[in-house]
Amino acid sequence: MGTREEKPTAAGGYWGRMLLVDLTTGETSVEAVDRSLLEQRIGGYGLGAELLLARMPALTHPFAEESLLGFFPGPLTGAAVVAGTRLTVVAKSPLTLTWGDANCGGGFGTSFKQAGFDGCLVRGVSAAPVYLFVTESGARLLNAEELWGQDTFDTEDRLCSVHGRSAHVACIGPAGEARSLTAAIISDKGRAAARSGLGAVMGAKRLKAVVAAGRRPVPLSDPGTVLRLRKEVLAKIKAGFGSSEFLRTTGTPGYVRTAVQNGDAPIKNWAGTPEDFPNAETLAPAALDARRAKRYSCRMCAIGCGGFWPGESEKGGRLEHRPEYETIAAFGPLCLNRDVDAIARANSICNRYGLDTVSTGAAVAFAIDCFGQGYLTSKDLGGLDLRWGDGPAIVSLTEMIARREGFGAILADGLQVAQTALHGQADLLAVHVRGEALPMHDPRYEPGLAAIYALDPTPARHTQANQMEIPHGLDWKLPARDELQGRGRLASRLSALTHVVNCSGMCLFGFGCMTVQDFAGFLAAVTGLQRGVADLEAVGMQIAGLRQEFNRREGIDLSREPFPGRALGIPPAEGGPWKGVSLDLAGMAREFMEAMGWRKGAGSGE
Repeated sequence: MGTREEKPTAAGGYWGRMLLVDLTTGETSVEAVDRSLLEQRIGGYGLGAELLLARMPALTHPFAEESLLGFFPGPLTGAAVVAGTRLTVVAKSPLTLTWGDANCGGGFGTSFKQAGFDGCLVRGVSAAPVYLFVTESGARLLNAEELWGQDTFDTEDRLCSVHGRSAHVACIGPAGEARSLTAAIISDKGRAAARSGLGAVMGAKRLKAVVAAGRRPVPLSDPGTVLRLRKEVLAKIKAGFGSSEFLRTTGTPGYVRTAVQNGDAPIKNWAGTPEDFPNAETLAPAALDARRAKRYSCRMCAIGCGGFWPGESEKGGRLEHRPEYETIAAFGPLCLNRDVDAIARANSICNRYGLDTVSTGAAVAFAIDCFGQGYLTSKDLGGLDLRWGDGPAIVSLTEMIARREGFGAILADGLQVAQTALHGQADLLAVHVRGEALPMHDPRYEPGLAAIYALDPTPARHTQANQMEIPHGLDWKLPARDELQGRGRLASRLSALTHVVNCSGMCLFGFGCMTVQDFAGFLAAVTGLQRGVADLEAVGMQIAGLRQEFNRREGIDLSREPFPGRALGIPPAEGGPWKGVSLDLAGMAREFMEAMGWRKGAGSGE
């Protein structure tokens, strides 16, 4: 079926067009979007939160026909800037029942934005599997029955064979089709919109994939300034400014061994110390980088932090995306596993089946812990003898989770479901907030993360504020790690700024290779709207308030949710970098909420 369209006016970073898809009727249309709304909400989950609040009834189940699923680039996505590569998927999370969003790089976001859309809202449930094909001339829903049941790699290959190698595919695998609550949306065979379980929402809607094939240049308000800033930032990257040298040489895997040693990476399901994971030379930067057979860059990115390793189909010479830091930490030190081949295999399984690697690695670590303490038996695990550091057993359990076999079906729905299935026996071993497993950065190492994990409307997310360092170009003070006073207020400011970066479509890694002034300059030159740092903070606070309002409307107050004691040092560790550390989350939370203008049970500045 063709696309009905209301004509918009493209200007500075925005097309003024949003794609509407009704899977129940099979109809697609294009709606004009007011520029003032785009400027107020930037794009990404800022625009997504505004629209879901306005158009989706409160208390809608994530799998219901009325549930909305959105795809939103930002004004910098696909533009001629440095690292404008990101797109955000939004929906009510089936995993946490809170606001849900997931961000991904690769080429899909650029192809979607360059098709001429600022976003896409999908409602309804298709009677049979379909996929959405998006081009500069509109969008069509096409039959996907032959793709249903295929993994994400085969799905992408088949769709690209139909629509051309320049097309980019975001799809679900069998995990999303089965509505596993930790299911991800995969593009470029390994770039994942992974958190919040949004792959399950696509599965419930019987939407197998979205294929984007745009090549239209993104409109720029001031092309000359964009070009000048791009040259300046590229020169900084070449000179090693910020995190650029680290990202270009080893990428995120180069941080694994350091994170284990300094206490940033959680170990042994958050109960261990670096002493439990000695001699981790297989995870040293040189050892991991030696496996890289080819560099990888997201489309239109000059940094190139990614890479390919020989995959499971080595006979055919097939390469697969190298696991990133979060994945290596989750299947590595969190499980006391030094077997890099097993980590690579687990990563491949998750990418093919469409699973969040952080949630899956955390589920495996939880199961190993439960097995060791007698809460799970070999019989419960289909005969599997599950031990710390056993690479083949870790791979086998990952396959069970991906295929929803035995207890793997329970683990596939997240840690809250798993701990409930064990009738409270293993509550202390489940490290999550409302079912979302904590990321692989330990609040005992960087305390402000506790406030972010506990209170951001998408709980347990490390991409909501950089707590490791102050962004370049700001004179804000980062307290010593044993100073908790003021951390909640700082977290709120960093969070607000990060929201703007996320919503703009710029990669956080790219942001780490430039100054805040460079970023603000790009945003102004692309959109035509000048904003200083204080203005960006204010916009970020408004976006944060919208997401908080969504949760308030759903009757959810994350400040009242339990937070895992292991991640706070309750009880304190007896050794390692966190020896004697016990965090006052309540104090930081109070500061964070006061700075945000929230109170318990309230949102959006109430």
